[in-house]
Amino acid sequence: MRSFFTTKTLIIAGLAALVALGAGCPANTNVNVNANADNTNSNINSNEGESNSDTNSTSSMIEANEPDEYEGVVTIGIQTSGETTQKMPTLQAKVARDGENRRMELSMPNGEKLIYLTVGADQYVIAPARKQFAKLDEQALGFEVRKLLMPDQIVSQVKALEGVKRAGEEKFNGRDVVRYTFESEAETNSSAGEVETASFVLVDKETNLPLRSVIEMESKGGNVGGVSKIMTVTEIKDLKTEVDDAMFKKPEGYDEVTPEEVRAQVQTFLVAAQAIVGQLMQSAQNPTPTPSGNSNTDR
Repeated sequence: MRSFFTTKTLIIAGLAALVALGAGCPANTNVNVNANADNTNSNINSNEGESNSDTNSTSSMIEANEPDEYEGVVTIGIQTSGETTQKMPTLQAKVARDGENRRMELSMPNGEKLIYLTVGADQYVIAPARKQFAKLDEQALGFEVRKLLMPDQIVSQVKALEGVKRAGEEKFNGRDVVRYTFESEAETNSSAGEVETASFVLVDKETNLPLRSVIEMESKGGNVGGVSKIMTVTEIKDLKTEVDDAMFKKPEGYDEVTPEEVRAQVQTFLVAAQAIVGQLMQSAQNPTPTPSGNSNTDR
């Protein structure tokens, strides 16, 4: 599988691990980014929504939770700058939950769909265009991809941030949200050197889902592969609070294949996604940085 890795992928994956370190998140931290940000201002600013309050208050943790029923679209990407500029194509997944049942639909580069379906204790990966499915366990194809893209994992990671500040309420995509901000500094003991991180999270007041999170990380005097600055963004959009039961039906009339057969069909996509997750899991061995005492939440 190693032959599928490119230099670009490895650089991005290494930076993703540094993002997790800078943000103080645990091992399976999601890397959240919009790679189509050609016109993105590198500074995190408060004009992401219409702010209704600029009152700041310290909060021990972000008040985020996953509702029992919802559907939406999760997008992930990375934008870097420095001597070398790298971009990762935006990852996008349609996600849904109804109690214990979960569904994640990915669009492959060739236009085909790949569906991860959890119905009770059973897990499947489904290739609708090929009328094929495979049963999964935690060791099988793509389990780590779910950790990267499913909102329950996103919620877990933003709740792990300590030393955040509640920075007021505003509108985002027409929904009422609460803004939380966080800043930290960390010595990575690597070529990146000292890393400063600034981030914010917008949490939906109705569902308690984190609708947008932004992490801006900058190495002071160091770099990884010529990259010294990285912005990551995660969004949950097109949010609905009711779902269709038909979304969680087990595959019928499809041929059952092995997970390895499905892997061969979507190898390029999964290698890129799993490379990022693997690097993030390794970051668990790194020390958690101390939140900056001079946090500026007017970003």
